[in-house]
Amino acid sequence: MATTTQVEVWVLVDENGDAVSSCDPDCLSDLYEEQIGTDHATGRRVVKVVLTVPLPKPVELTGVVPADEGEATLAIA
Repeated sequence: MATTTQVEVWVLVDENGDAVSSCDPDCLSDLYEEQIGTDHATGRRVVKVVLTVPLPKPVELTGVVPADEGEATLAIA
């Protein structure tokens, strides 16, 4: 089982240092216009960032279900 995953993040940065990011490079221009506007800067650069991220560890629980009704306790293994 893999313990890490790779994530692609796309960043659009303008000449003023304003930036937006998304996992979908096709929506960067729309996102930029929504968050920053269209009249701010003319020079823009798109950067692809690939990150290797550790996955969360699964939690295993152990316990015994009682034959009679009553409380039971689960413990992290």
